[in-house]
Amino acid sequence: MEFKEYSSANRKLMNRMGVVIVNNKADFIDMLDASNVNFSGTDESELVSCYVDELPYNNNLQIMTSYLLEDIDKSNFSGNIENHDVYENYKNIYNYWDFDGEENSNAGGLVAGSVGAVANLGATAIQSRQNKKFGAINTAKKQEETKNELIKSIIAQKQAKIEADKKKSETISKNSKYWIIGGSIVGALTVIGLVIYLKRGK
Repeated sequence: MEFKEYSSANRKLMNRMGVVIVNNKADFIDMLDASNVNFSGTDESELVSCYVDELPYNNNLQIMTSYLLEDIDKSNFSGNIENHDVYENYKNIYNYWDFDGEENSNAGGLVAGSVGAVANLGATAIQSRQNKKFGAINTAKKQEETKNELIKSIIAQKQAKIEADKKKSETISKNSKYWIIGGSIVGALTVIGLVIYLKRGK
């Protein structure tokens, strides 16, 4: 599977996680606690930062993320990935953060084949430093992309909630208006009927 496919899958998963953060923040916080993630506040930006900082290195958080996205009851969490959708989530998350590509891993072998044992030793050391350097850069880039996707999803979800609340408020207001008008008409008819009744009674 190509990295771009893992990247696409990760974006979709983080988009869903943004919805969870907005609509089920308590569950998201419980997940962070269960995965031993430290955070100092419950503001969305704080939670997202702590989550993304930890996600590449915390396997338990990756697993819990996979479960939470499928709305699995955490009280039944056993550590065993049995549900197919949960497994697919975990596979995509794990491979997204673990994927280093093939270019860096093969470079040391190409150098070694051309210069012999002594040069090979030096090349391996250099390559090791390069892998660490590029690995850190790649991880930071992935974290930035993941954070952006989460924030984008959170903003979209909040905007959707605002629109939904607005429509709900307008509906309630419209219904209240109808009730007031209807009540006024009924009240007026009642008064007219009473007047007619009294006049007839006289």
